[in-house]
Amino acid sequence: MARLLLVKSDVYELGEVIGQGAYGCVFKSRNVTTNETVAIKKMSILRTRNGLPAPVIREAALLKRVGKADSDNLIKLKEVFIEPPNIDTQNMYFIFEHVERDLERYLKLHNPLDINQIRNFTQQLLTAVSILHSHSIFHRDIKPQNILITHDGILKLADFGLAREYHEHKVFTTVVVTMWYRAPEILLSSPYCTSADMWSIGCILGEMALGRPLFAAKSESRQLRRIILLMGLPNQDEWPNESPIGREAFENFSQSTITLERLVRFEDNCAFELLRSLLSFKQSLRPTANRALEHNFFRRVDHTSCTLTWSSADIAEVTAAVPNLDAYTDGDFSMNIDDDDQRVENIRSRHNPIDLAYYYQSWSSPDDGQHMLTVDSRISSIAGDVPQSPIDIVSWWD
Repeated sequence: MARLLLVKSDVYELGEVIGQGAYGCVFKSRNVTTNETVAIKKMSILRTRNGLPAPVIREAALLKRVGKADSDNLIKLKEVFIEPPNIDTQNMYFIFEHVERDLERYLKLHNPLDINQIRNFTQQLLTAVSILHSHSIFHRDIKPQNILITHDGILKLADFGLAREYHEHKVFTTVVVTMWYRAPEILLSSPYCTSADMWSIGCILGEMALGRPLFAAKSESRQLRRIILLMGLPNQDEWPNESPIGREAFENFSQSTITLERLVRFEDNCAFELLRSLLSFKQSLRPTANRALEHNFFRRVDHTSCTLTWSSADIAEVTAAVPNLDAYTDGDFSMNIDDDDQRVENIRSRHNPIDLAYYYQSWSSPDDGQHMLTVDSRISSIAGDVPQSPIDIVSWWD
């Protein structure tokens, strides 16, 4: 028998589980009164004297701010509801609009995407991120599973569990973003900024063309190697000055003949130009979301001069390159990489990213909309001026 959830004057029927996370699961549900399909995130939280966990409070606060933007490209939170507590736990529900599938599933069903679909989705994703950044919100976990696609082709950015407001005196760590979409400066335990979101968008742009993740490795050191194999070893002036891991740690890696240009074959050269800029190793060289939306990939009406044609031999080369790249990254070739990996991991362990705290300060020109995180382990904060108790959070939401 289906479970019913009473929320004010509405009754919801909880259906199948469609997602799970650290704090609970997401149900595909139905409003019994209106027959509207919604997604309900249920969080069962252990009761403590400290009240609700900071990540739950923070997510609610940011979702409320996102809702004020009223954008089609950002997931909408319809309601927050808390059940009366039992002895040990408190159940809290976030009721969202329901979207049929995420980008990961969409790519599996529609691979490969044509260049116009890639342009459309990238433009919508950049629009969502530009709105977040303009509202001083840093997503920090942009990946295909957090990008939803409706039947009408509307893209919606979701899951704000790792998102943060950015301004001075906020604390952050480098343990953010699913590893395959993590910017080099984060992998290098270095101060980072909102341009880390832009790196993630670049990874997704490449994935839409390739049909699989660009940088899919099994550890953080190998993730760095995969980036360097495809993009080339950056110059010293592009390497983060504050990183405890020096450029010399990667100088002995054998250079693969597989490059980004050979691997990702767009039908439009403007797309590759945008990809290269988003995947700049030096974070200050990446465009902001607003600037990326001004790129010729979106602005140009006639793309005839940018059109590229790939032969069957070119396509076969890409197909063959992927397993070779995996082998280089994961060490199947005769390369002395285990010692190099261990050396990098040893450096990382001495600069444990979990213990690093960062706060924002002005980083670039004011119109860039980017802020740098710099080390300051003495400052602490959570979600800003938001409610702490279950009763407060419901009344505050209303």
